Amino acid sequence: MAKRFAYLGGQKVPRKQAEKAQDPSGEALEIVYVRKETLRAVWHKLGKGKDGNLNELTEDLLHRWLYEQEQRAQEVKAQDDKVLAKQTRERVAKKRNRAFDER
Repeated sequence: MAKRFAYLGGQKVPRKQAEKAQDPSGEALEIVYVRKETLRAVWHKLGKGKDGNLNELTEDLLHRWLYEQEQRAQEVKAQDDKVLAKQTRERVAKKRNRAFDER
């Protein structure tokens, strides 16, 4: 049994060792904390596998979160580009005005 789940067999495993556990495929695992109440409510709502799979739901939620983060980043970039374009137009206008005043 993986060190991460050794506590289920009654073994005591130091937390640092448990956190460094890897999936059998060799992929590093990361601990994610979820409130028991939330997990129980989701499990109850899913009907214990009748309407879907908790793994699929988790993956869908994470994909949606990543998509929203990408959208926000694009919106921020677009906003920054607008501000930069406005500043550039203002600088060009100031240069024109200075050139006109010097004549």
